[in-house]
Amino acid sequence: MDGKNRIYDPDGNLILQPSEKLLGKYENVFLDISKAWRVWFVDSIFPGEAGRVVCYLTNRRIVFIRRPDVHKAGAYLMTPYGATQAIADRYKARMILKAGGFEYCEISADNFRFYKKFRTGLNLLLNDDGQKYGAFIMTKDKSVSPELHPALLSWLESKGISRR
Repeated sequence: MDGKNRIYDPDGNLILQPSEKLLGKYENVFLDISKAWRVWFVDSIFPGEAGRVVCYLTNRRIVFIRRPDVHKAGAYLMTPYGATQAIADRYKARMILKAGGFEYCEISADNFRFYKKFRTGLNLLLNDDGQKYGAFIMTKDKSVSPELHPALLSWLESKGISRR
């Protein structure tokens, strides 16, 4: 709820900062952010399975906003080992919805280390106060605007973020 009326308005639309310009808004984007750059047994902090996001691309940052889905929140963890975390994720989603909030992820250009381009999207390595995060953005999906992929690549290159 810390982003309400600061990052997003009551309808879930991005609130621009002073001297910030909106470069694009893209609906129905798959985003998954985890605390590692690997695939297996990672601690997901913004799981893609919990629902699609709206991607806002500005001249200073990328912001992802989604309305929590109680039924999807934690569904990816519904195994004997992940059931308690799944219940906690669903409870958190329910409380955010009850308060009229949204889930969001804000990434500034300073947080990027590098990116990798894949057939289905982009993998980003992020760094925030020494903690590394891996982000996967699916840009090549039938339900996503075809303009998202070139717009993100152009934004990353304009910020001088290296490709690996």
